Amino acid sequence: MKIFISHASRNASYGHALVSLLTGVGVAREEIVFTSDVSCGVPLGENIFRWLKSQIVDKPFVIFLLSRDYCQSIACLNEMGAAWVVESQHAAIFTPSFDLDDSKFRNGALDPRELGFYINDEDRVTEFIESLRGNFEITSNQVAVNQRRREFLDKISALERQDGIASEGRVGGIVSPQEPTERNGSSSTELYVPSASSDLTDFRRQFLAGLFHEDEEHSSRVSQAYLATLSLEDRDAIGEWKSFCELFKLTWGKHGDLAKLAALINEHENNPLIHERVASGYLHFGDVKKAQCHFRAAIDHSNDRSRKIALLGELALAAQTEGCCKDIHPIIVEMRELVDGPETEETLLATIAKFSDWHRDDALKAAMLERQLSIDPTDISKRFQLAYLHSQIGNEALAMFHYEKIPANLRDGTTWNNLGVAYRHFSLFEKSISAYRAAAGRGETLAMSNLANEYIRAGFLSEAGEILKEAQKHQDCHSNVASALVRLNEVPEEEAKTHKENLKGVKPKSEFLSYVGQHLWLNTPGTVSRKMSDADCELEVTVEGEKFFASGEFNRSEDAIVNALMGVSRQPKAETYRVEYKGCLVGRVAIGERLKHKDNDHPGASSILSISAAAQKFIIVFADGATNLRGMVGSDLLEFRLHE
Repeated sequence: MKIFISHASRNASYGHALVSLLTGVGVAREEIVFTSDVSCGVPLGENIFRWLKSQIVDKPFVIFLLSRDYCQSIACLNEMGAAWVVESQHAAIFTPSFDLDDSKFRNGALDPRELGFYINDEDRVTEFIESLRGNFEITSNQVAVNQRRREFLDKISALERQDGIASEGRVGGIVSPQEPTERNGSSSTELYVPSASSDLTDFRRQFLAGLFHEDEEHSSRVSQAYLATLSLEDRDAIGEWKSFCELFKLTWGKHGDLAKLAALINEHENNPLIHERVASGYLHFGDVKKAQCHFRAAIDHSNDRSRKIALLGELALAAQTEGCCKDIHPIIVEMRELVDGPETEETLLATIAKFSDWHRDDALKAAMLERQLSIDPTDISKRFQLAYLHSQIGNEALAMFHYEKIPANLRDGTTWNNLGVAYRHFSLFEKSISAYRAAAGRGETLAMSNLANEYIRAGFLSEAGEILKEAQKHQDCHSNVASALVRLNEVPEEEAKTHKENLKGVKPKSEFLSYVGQHLWLNTPGTVSRKMSDADCELEVTVEGEKFFASGEFNRSEDAIVNALMGVSRQPKAETYRVEYKGCLVGRVAIGERLKHKDNDHPGASSILSISAAAQKFIIVFADGATNLRGMVGSDLLEFRLHE
């Protein structure tokens, strides 16, 4: 048995997450059919329809990944009908924003009573994994299963935020994957005409079964049998059945007739469902203008405000597809007029959020989300979406505010990580580390890399290495983990280089200071030469008791570059500079401050654009009998020469 994931191409990311979950808990990759993954899809050179049909006939376990995009895709509806007719087991899994009241779903192949579960429902995901054990080799390592489930839910949460999706309210009594009901002792692949007491779903199933098996006579008998259960007074029910049959014949390429479908409007011009199906027929052939006309008629004849808003949304999306963005605004005005309370206002705001071409300003998006949360403060998905949006547009305090509004026990790994980032922005390091740890505990590998970077900055390299090692065990770990590993490996090399550079020239200074210490305890020289020179000029030396003083002058031309920086165009002129050493003698060591300044400046004046400098400490050793004296000015080792 194989697992066949029926999905819309726009929901491929959710499908990839499902594949990762399935393979993570033990399902072999070759047992999964997922056409958006080349390793699980259609073999090269195969005709996709024939290949899918062959896979479906082999009765795989079918996962219907249902979404608004799925229900709007003719190809997906064809695939659903074909799979639904022959499969023996299935699971309906809803993307977070899927509306179970979507008319295309409720009037499609699946029985809306056979509900599945939302993809981000942790309990139902757990039940789903357990339900696979009868047909697939699911690992018995419960720790591994829990870890894969947590990773899966974190991925789904991230996808919700990335796609701007907000979770809808859950439907009570959601059940795990279900076996199809056996009827009249026959399997779901056998053709039979339902009895008069059968419900509408039985007739739909058998009508589509006939189409799938290319037995149009069977489908015709099923249609006649259903119509026989209706009285002539059931005009709307008759029209709705005929529109259902004609639309599927049309979209499945089974001799459907668009003109015949459209003609039903002549007898049922006030039926919104028939208008909607006619609109779908026109959309199938790309005739958006006529589809819009029938969406408009469906709106006009519907009495339900929420349904009207949804249909107006379809109308606006069609305008967006056509590139007629100017037509969206009046539709939104019409939608606003239908708002009569918090429920319809929330429907309106959620619908407007789908119009990517209508509002692009992030501040407006934030305002809409803020309003939606004021209506329903419990919507965690929307709150995360809003917090993330605030962080993207620089509203860091608002981002932190909304992340903290999500109850701690309901925060997933991504939420904890982003909260940690918000805390760090405000230098709340203890809170940041705690948040990263909470995220890491939930398998969030981005948080692991963030936490590792904090440890690296603090110098705890071994701890950082352990965290990153653990992060690498997770499938599809965040790319920042690799970056953090590179950084971790670079740190010792960088520190070794810095260490070497900082030690450069240290040994001679250490030896010089030892040399100074050697001469501190010796007797002060009886006489000191009256002249010596440093790197700049010749100095006159004066010693009075223990006081030491030396001074001299030298000339230097102004720096042409300095003049240019100051905007001065004059020719450089010579300046006189004065050097002074003021200190005392300790043993045979002179120690004090050295000053260098322009002759007309106050001693010690400094300038960033001249060679004048602040005072520097000096040490000069007057070794007995030496004419070349060892010394240090600032941090530089220098030589001084005595003159006779």
